[in-house]
Amino acid sequence: MGHARALENLVEKVPECKEAVADKFGDERLILNALMKKGKKIRLKQRVRAESDVAAASIIARSEFVRRLSFLGDPFGVKLPKGAGEAADKIASEIFAAHGAEKLATVAKRHFKNFSKAAGCGPDLKDL
Repeated sequence: MGHARALENLVEKVPECKEAVADKFGDERLILNALMKKGKKIRLKQRVRAESDVAAASIIARSEFVRRLSFLGDPFGVKLPKGAGEAADKIASEIFAAHGAEKLATVAKRHFKNFSKAAGCGPDLKDL
């Protein structure tokens, strides 16, 4: 869905865009079916290791990701770790304990295991 939305935004901002290249994460039909009316006007090429075609975009995206992680951690006085694992679980638990689920949701995806572990609930968030 994220890829489809990004393609929709691209077509909106750059109407002359006729083709897009995306790294292949799964079934191409998932992106194609998720595209709305405007996105269906572009030709989508999905390839394994498409980063060879989109290296500059990947570098920019990674830089922005790291910058925003720093920005998002500032209000909590923490450095948010990249990815999942013990470091992410520890920080998520600290943020949850000090600020609650709503504030944790500003820096952690509710449907990820880190969130449910920190909040002490199942992935469906029923115990929250």
